[in-house]
Formats: sequence, C-alpha cells, structure tokens
Amino acid sequence: MVRNFIPGRLNVLQPVILSLAFLFFMGSSVFGEEEARLVERIHGQDRYETAAKIAESKYDKAETVIIARGDTGGYADGLAGNVIAGALDAPVLLVNPEFLPEATAAALDRLKTEEAVILGGENAVSAEVENNLGVETRRIAGQSREETAALIAQKAAEKTQMADYAFIVNGTAPADSLVVGSKAAADNAAILQVKPWGEGIPRVTEELIEELGIKRLVIVGGEAVVTENEYQRLSKLAQTERVYGDNRFATSVAVAERFYDSPERIILSGGTEDRLADALAGGVLAAANRAPVIYFCSPDEAVVGYLSEISTPHTRALILGGDNSVSEDIQEGINNLLLESGDLEIREVRVVDESYLQVVFDDGTLRRITDFEPAPLEVGNNEIVLNYNGLKFEKEVEYRGENYLENIHIDCQEKLNLHTVVVDVKSKVFSIEFDDMEMHYEGDNQYSIATTRLSDDAEVELKLYDKYDNLIQIKKIAVSNY
Repeated sequence: MVRNFIPGRLNVLQPVILSLAFLFFMGSSVFGEEEARLVERIHGQDRYETAAKIAESKYDKAETVIIARGDTGGYADGLAGNVIAGALDAPVLLVNPEFLPEATAAALDRLKTEEAVILGGENAVSAEVENNLGVETRRIAGQSREETAALIAQKAAEKTQMADYAFIVNGTAPADSLVVGSKAAADNAAILQVKPWGEGIPRVTEELIEELGIKRLVIVGGEAVVTENEYQRLSKLAQTERVYGDNRFATSVAVAERFYDSPERIILSGGTEDRLADALAGGVLAAANRAPVIYFCSPDEAVVGYLSEISTPHTRALILGGDNSVSEDIQEGINNLLLESGDLEIREVRVVDESYLQVVFDDGTLRRITDFEPAPLEVGNNEIVLNYNGLKFEKEVEYRGENYLENIHIDCQEKLNLHTVVVDVKSKVFSIEFDDMEMHYEGDNQYSIATTRLSDDAEVELKLYDKYDNLIQIKKIAVSNY
C-alpha cells in the first residue's frame, strides 16, 4: 500500500520519529542513493578541462579571459591571477608552457572570447601558445615573479577601486597564495610577494604598497614562508597581521575563519602541489559564491572540525577536480557531515513501501532512505518509526494516502501467447517500470507494455517515477484481479 505523509491540517496526527546515525568516513551513509546532493563536483579529464568547466559554470560568454600557466610547479606568475580576474570579471583558463590544450581552445570558442590577458613572460606561456590562442592578447610580465605580482595589482587598479588592504605571500609557496584568491577577487585586494628564502621585501612590493595606499597587510603563512624579520619590516609600511596554520590545510581553514563569517558555500580543492591548478582556476567562481577555498584530500582534523562547526542545513560544498584530487570517499564523508548539521525540520515524509522512505527537509532537499538491514521501518496505525541511534528528527504529520494510478488494464493475447498491459496515470508520473522493464508512453498519460503470457496467479510490480526520476509509487498487482 502506498502512503503519503504531509504536514497536517485536521485529521488524526501521528508522530514520525526519525532517528538516524550519520558517521563521517565510517562505511556507507544511512541514506542510500540521494535525489539531492549537498556536495557537488566540477571536473574534467585533466586540469585544463577542469579549468574550462569551472569557467563555463559561471560564464556563458567572456569577452576577456585570463591565461595562466597550469603545469605543476609553474604557478609563480599566475599566483595573483585572481586579482586581475576579479577586476575584469574574467575567468581563468590554463595552458601548458609549450602547447595550447584542446579543452582550453574549445573553451575560448564557446565563451566567444575576444581578448586574452596572459600572465608571465614567454617562459610561462610561449609565443607559440600565444599565437595559437586565436584572439587578441596582452601580457602582464615582470622581470621576476614578485614584479609580475605587483604589475598585476597595478593593472587591476586601472580597472577598479582596489581594497585598502593587501595579502603578502611567498611566491615559492603557491598554496598560501591560491587559498586567498577568492577573497582577493571578491574585494579587489592585491596579492604581493616577498622574496624567497627570507631574502627580504622586494622594492616593487614596497613601492606598490605606497602607490595603492595600502593601510593593512595580511601575511598568509607561517615564519617558514614569511620570516619574522620580514614581518617587522612590513609592519613599518602598514598595519600587519599574520594568518596561518600548522600546514596548508590548516592555513586554508585559518583564512576561512578570518575572512568568512558563516559561509553557506564552501569550495574544496585537493591542495597538494599537483592539484593547486584547480584552486587557481576556481578563485573567481569561489568569489562569486562568497565561498572560501578549503584544501582537503584526507581527513585533516582542522578541516573536519571547521566544516562541522560552520555547517548548517543550508551549507553546500563544491569540489574542484576529479577523484584523484578529492576522492569519492571524502566527498561522501563531507556529504554525511553536512547531512547531520543544524536543526533540520521534516517538511514531508513519503512512504513508498516498507523498505523505501523519502524525506523532504525544510531546506527543500529530498533524501531517499532505503535498503535497511535490519529493516527498522514499521508501518501501522498511521505511524512510522525509524529505529536508529544518533541524530534524531521528530515531526507530527497527517496521514493521507495518495495514488497516482488511474486505471490498469491487462489483456491476454492467447494466439500470441502474451499479455498487454495498459496503465493510465496522473500527470505527475513521468515514467513507469513493469517488473523492471520500462513501459512505452502512448501519450495522454497512458503507458503500455507487451510481455510473455503471465500465469493467473502471477503478481507483478509497477514502479512510478516523476520527471526528476524520483520513485513516487510502487504498486503490486495480481493478474487475476484484472
């Protein structure tokens, strides 16, 4: 029997008690396959296609794009790329120093790009690659990575009002630079560099701090990347603070805690040296969603703690990169963590059968609970109890049965030794399976199928789905009744 439970108005109210255990990184979820995911993913076959898909997720058209070197270890000139990308409202696409990836070329065509701003000299992006872009180009390139970062900020200042604060990073520690790309793009804040190996503050960095009227400096990373001597030197130029963690993953959390107050969107990236390209390409998308970039490729204590602390029923996460960047197990673990967050309320409970339950929460997301072992679902006396320890939901709802079937006709074709089945349904039904075989849509909300002859005592099963492929009804029918 199919039953629907919705918030009540008049009739007898009965409790629905859902007691669900959500375990992070511990086996499979209590929820089976889900109609709504709290963690999504953008990825391609490689970093170049991933960057292209990130760009196309935000932009239908981009007259200007930023071109940055994307091979591992080659991020130096592109570290401040999100600063100019934010100023120009332009996506970041990646190239190899020696060739133009097919995915990048295709993205330029789909985005109808007219101009490309190349970051770095010909060692970063060769003249051959520049010529193959097929659009107008201009370069932002200095004699060093520190000068390139300063020039990028300078060019951004020509297009927009810059923030009165700037980030200070070490160009040989790209993870720190890229984790602040989202905030830099959102606020039009410069990302400037110190010299590597504790060799001091470049003159171009000091000059630009003065030129832009920077009043506050935020050092990203510990003393291993920006020394205490450099900190003291910078503090004479402007008010200075340091944001950092024990490692790059903890630093990404520290940046999120410092600059994002209860974010509802989180961007997740692998964070290892060979996966930083995804963070470079994703800064503008993160800025548009007011989302911090969090590095996460293993169950890091700082990251798990942060996600647990800030998660609410409205929190959503987006992973940049494929399974080798952030694994599917990590994705499922984060999804489970978000599921258990906050004070969720049940809006509607739909019972399909005794082993299949659908729950709609007050944030509009729908979950499917199925395949229980042992089955904790008890249906009777208008009451459902899910007997799990852990997170507990309780909701009073009104019992109201609802049937999407209008008419069923079964006809025996004796000469052909088969049965034909015709089913009329309500308009909400989008497809029907007859004993796991898809029925043919005849029009006017009618479906049919021909099958081998059924015995008189046979019992068959109809499964009805809506247009979102949600199973909304299961009906077992005895052939003898039709």
